[in-house]
Amino acid sequence: RKSTTPGIKRGAAALVAMAEYRKLVCSGKLPAERIGRDKTPLCSVAFKYLFHSCRIPKPISDTFRIYDPSQYRHCVVACKGQFYAMDFVNENQDPLPLDVLENGLMCITW
Repeated sequence: RKSTTPGIKRGAAALVAMAEYRKLVCSGKLPAERIGRDKTPLCSVAFKYLFHSCRIPKPISDTFRIYDPSQYRHCVVACKGQFYAMDFVNENQDPLPLDVLENGLMCITW
């Protein structure tokens, strides 16, 4: 196995952090952000668009689609002008181990 570069390690760590945040968002357990002296909670309705969604270009007006988070476990990785799908969570929606993600990113960048 080729040695893991700092960029690969950083990318894998970012995927773990995103997977953990995604799980909070999808489960509804993400605490509301609060602002001001009276700690007014911010609306978190838009958070559902962070993961499992895409814009679909159309001639007159684009559309938006949100997919069921329980059906998908992959992320999209862009590298050198190419796009790759790579699993980053397991069937319980927990992040895959760091070394598994590093190996996946190594395969993509090789």
